[in-house]
Amino acid sequence: MFKTALVLSGGAARALAHLGVLEQLEEHKIKVNMIVGTSMGAIIGGLYAYYEEIALVNKHIRNFLKSEIFQKGISLASDHATTNEESEGFFQRFLTSFRKGLFYTRSVTRQSLVPSDYYREAIAQLVPEINIEDLSIPFAAVALDILSGEEIIFTTGSLRRAIMASAAIPGIFPPLNINGLTLVDGGWVDNAPVIPAIMLGAHFVMCSDSSWSISELWPNPSSAIELAFRCNDITRILLTDLKKQYADVIVRPKLHGITWSDFDSIDYCHLAGKVACKETIPVIKKRKRLKYISTLGGTRGFHRKRIVFKKPRFI
Repeated sequence: MFKTALVLSGGAARALAHLGVLEQLEEHKIKVNMIVGTSMGAIIGGLYAYYEEIALVNKHIRNFLKSEIFQKGISLASDHATTNEESEGFFQRFLTSFRKGLFYTRSVTRQSLVPSDYYREAIAQLVPEINIEDLSIPFAAVALDILSGEEIIFTTGSLRRAIMASAAIPGIFPPLNINGLTLVDGGWVDNAPVIPAIMLGAHFVMCSDSSWSISELWPNPSSAIELAFRCNDITRILLTDLKKQYADVIVRPKLHGITWSDFDSIDYCHLAGKVACKETIPVIKKRKRLKYISTLGGTRGFHRKRIVFKKPRFI
């Protein structure tokens, strides 16, 4: 059978643009046979594989962002005492804490800013308890094993556990220990998991990419630690650019000025994803039709650029 995969990148608040992308795919009746996501992309993709309706996913995520548990998580991660601006975003307060030296003090005495039990409670409220293999749409989530450097792909077992690993931002949320693996956010190894989708049998891959471009990294570094962060960001961006080139179509929402902490900009991100996908629909339909013909409906092999990256590990 001809399989179409949707790949959803990470990007924290920026990845809320995937909501608009999925809305357009639904509206234009472009069927998705598989979803592969990283970090926030795994959250949205996993919920869509469960609900099968973007309106329900949208409502669920918006309710969660307004919930007490989400707001409490902001306090745990950033210390309300560090700012008088209660309306400031989580990462703005995180950076304020960092510049005052508070982040350094806390980070050298803890494995994560958010305690493990609280992170589990928040994910439990956000993600239903169901096995991945029981979802209506086949789904996979990406995580990084910090002990081996391997890219780990969850295709079976608890959806909640998979998303907890895939979204565990290093230093902020605790790593997840599973069968000798120590897992963190998959965005650090594969923020646009096109290659796993191909390895799972996708003939046609659409990638919704909400990650940054180098030109969006601002302001310029003014300290040693900010310079180190900038170099790390550039490395991740270039790796993502290399990996997403294996996709058949890339949907790239215009998110200039949106930081990873702008969860209050959900409407803006949603619209950006909707507009970008709507503009790309003709390309998606044309390329999908050509790929369908060239593979005889998925019954014969097809030429794909040779994958030069290390193969991920599926569990």
